[in-house]
Amino acid sequence: SGRGLFLVDALSDRWGVEADPAGSGKTVWTELDRTRRRAS
Repeated sequence: SGRGLFLVDALSDRWGVEADPAGSGKTVWTELDRTRRRAS
């Protein structure tokens, strides 16, 4: 439905997508800054 990357962007500090060199898919990675406080 297309909401997955919207949520990744909203909840992470940094993220990206890397294509599989064999061409069989992709990897989405995310980083969370533990020192940053988030509003609940």
